[in-house]
Amino acid sequence: MNIEGNTGSLGRTAATSVEAIGRRLIDAGFGADGSLLTPSRPIWTSTNLTILLDDFVNQPDPGAGTFFSKLDQQLSSTASDAVQLFAELFILNMLPIVNLNGQTKVDQAQKVLAKCDPAVSLPDDVEAALMGGGVYHGGQAFNNYRWKQLQYLIEVAQYTKSLPAADRNRALTDPIAFRELANAVPTGQAAQRQSLLYLAFPEFYLPIVSGAHRKQIRDSFIEYLNDAPGDIDQDLHDINEAIMAEIGHPVDYYLSPWKERWQLPPSLPKPEPVHFDHPIDDKEVSPVVDALNIPDATEELANGLHVDREWIQESVELLRDRPQLIFYGPPGTGKTYIAKELARHITGEDNVKIVQFHPAYSYEDFFEGYRPVGTANNQVAFELKAGPLRKIVAEAVEHPSAPYVLIIDEINRGNLAKIFGELYFLLEYRDETIDLLYSSPDGKPFVLPRNLFIIGTMNTADRSIALVDGAMRRRFAFVPLHPSEEPTRSLLRRWLEANGHPSQAADLLAALNARIADDDFKIGPSYFMRSAVHQPGGLERAWRTSILPLLEEHHYGHKAVNVEATYGLDAISAAAEAANSFEGIVPADGAAADHAN
Repeated sequence: MNIEGNTGSLGRTAATSVEAIGRRLIDAGFGADGSLLTPSRPIWTSTNLTILLDDFVNQPDPGAGTFFSKLDQQLSSTASDAVQLFAELFILNMLPIVNLNGQTKVDQAQKVLAKCDPAVSLPDDVEAALMGGGVYHGGQAFNNYRWKQLQYLIEVAQYTKSLPAADRNRALTDPIAFRELANAVPTGQAAQRQSLLYLAFPEFYLPIVSGAHRKQIRDSFIEYLNDAPGDIDQDLHDINEAIMAEIGHPVDYYLSPWKERWQLPPSLPKPEPVHFDHPIDDKEVSPVVDALNIPDATEELANGLHVDREWIQESVELLRDRPQLIFYGPPGTGKTYIAKELARHITGEDNVKIVQFHPAYSYEDFFEGYRPVGTANNQVAFELKAGPLRKIVAEAVEHPSAPYVLIIDEINRGNLAKIFGELYFLLEYRDETIDLLYSSPDGKPFVLPRNLFIIGTMNTADRSIALVDGAMRRRFAFVPLHPSEEPTRSLLRRWLEANGHPSQAADLLAALNARIADDDFKIGPSYFMRSAVHQPGGLERAWRTSILPLLEEHHYGHKAVNVEATYGLDAISAAAEAANSFEGIVPADGAAADHAN
């Protein structure tokens, strides 16, 4: 499997801490029924693993929502000790990667532990290891398939418990025997499996989870092997030992002068998909898609958004071509939700920032500007403060092979020329540099990194796309989301089916939108995609408090239109009931459509 954006080791200080905690966790959990967090209590037991198999592995949640919102449901009735075990498995998953920053790792571990009763806290050395920054970048597998990786860890731990004690002990002292154990669960993710091998035997397995990178490194340094290449893990170990004996210190294959020996120049063809010498799920094998490593849309992403995979894949292709994209349409069409889920798919949850534009928003708010600060002598001074764009650019520059996404919600509500200023130029010319408005004379020119993507949302009920600054329109790709067009037209019906609700709300929405002539004021499906709407009285309440006020505002000053009579729930219910299908529903005499003009 090719793990995109792997940046390798980040230093021995972080590695030593990660390796110590990782091995301690494996000894306590795989070698015994102990615990990393509470050593005196039996946590890694077969009973607790069986509970997690029942509550987490066998109860997947394929619907929309974040990993943690789904986890809240999956573990809502799980026994406290089993929840603690899940937290320790989660730590095993997060510990070595740099995809999440240290504080996020700690916060997420504590979020799971908060479900325990009595409370369980992180020991200082475990928290320090999580905060230390990690060892390697795990790529998209550690972001988008976290649930699958945790499933693998649960299953391989349970398999370990089924082995005779002699076989378990042999695996914990022999790196090749441990690999046989790790390979015994065929549903596992190759990246998570390689990460587990490294944590178990860091003196043998290199901290490189990319299958493609491991093969390229082995093939590029093959002169250090005394025998013909064979087992890739053994080959890499032997190569690494020979190089360290030659230079006298550890090697980071992602730093100069080593990386130039094996990394392909951008002008050369990308490698073909790599197949390991042990069986893996074919779905895990995919080529590097381009220099920016944006993953293709998956069926899981499409199903979570309730759209066709081909539609969301087109948005991925647009971002590959031009790293700025805007979803536009009326309120309630899922623009912001789709933007967030697409951003998480591209980067993982930790590399996404969201801002919202409004009429008072400025360049100083968005990028950087001088702000008043107090001084020691109770005076006021002004200090240059970074805004959200400046901050995410700094992160993207620091990790050039990892994608980052800035989401700008309601982008058309701000004065775009004023907010972007000289940054307009860089949206089109990512390889160029400019001097910034507030930079000092000796400051470095600024560049907008190619691994930063900008996704905007635009409410067309507020302002037509035709009124957006022409320079901005040339720099963004625009993707419409209109209730009368796919995928939005079918979105509610798909959501209702996925969540076990009747199709009544979709029929009503279709009938309602048939009576609204202006496409920019048609009603989006998200008003009905809340569980409360489908409780007794919920639909009437949503119609009265959300739908009718929107239409009253649309027809403000049009005395000829009786909003209640034209768009009320009773009137629309009658129209929907009389229609043969939800497509093409129109008022019987066309009068209401005339009123809506």
